[in-house]
Amino acid sequence: MDNNKIGLFLTNLREEKHLTQEQLGKEIFIGREGISKWEREINIPSTEMLIKLSDFYNISVNEILSGERKNESNKEKIERISLDILDDRNKKVKFIKILVLSFLIIIFVLLAIFFIVNYNSIKVYNIGFENDKYKLDEGILVISRDEFYLNLGDISSENQITKINLYVLKNEKNI
Repeated sequence: MDNNKIGLFLTNLREEKHLTQEQLGKEIFIGREGISKWEREINIPSTEMLIKLSDFYNISVNEILSGERKNESNKEKIERISLDILDDRNKKVKFIKILVLSFLIIIFVLLAIFFIVNYNSIKVYNIGFENDKYKLDEGILVISRDEFYLNLGDISSENQITKINLYVLKNEKNI
């Protein structure tokens, strides 16, 4: 569909009947501005307007959409124009459907991966440190979704350790 061709064709049809845009608008019940937009190739008539124009000019809607009158050399092309428009629209709709479906599949896969990785996963951390006074070897922290296990391992120091205070922050990422 060629908007330029349609606009020029509609202009020629109107001028053949010696009508102004305003006079044509009164005949088919549309404002002059709408006709001007068609003729300036800004947009094409709606389906309802195509039918009114077709009746008014005594031509087929396909002739308007092809931007030329039907003759022996273009008869087949003009008869197929509606089918070609439908095919183009169907291709666009099919492309959009495939695009949306692909997007939904990607989101589903990402959510599935997220839940597989994070749901009831077990994380294991090795705990150890050393400074001038204390040394901690082979400590381990195991965290699952429901509980955690902490083993401090071997603690050695220069002084006797009599008390260890352990603080746990629940529902925090860093334990």
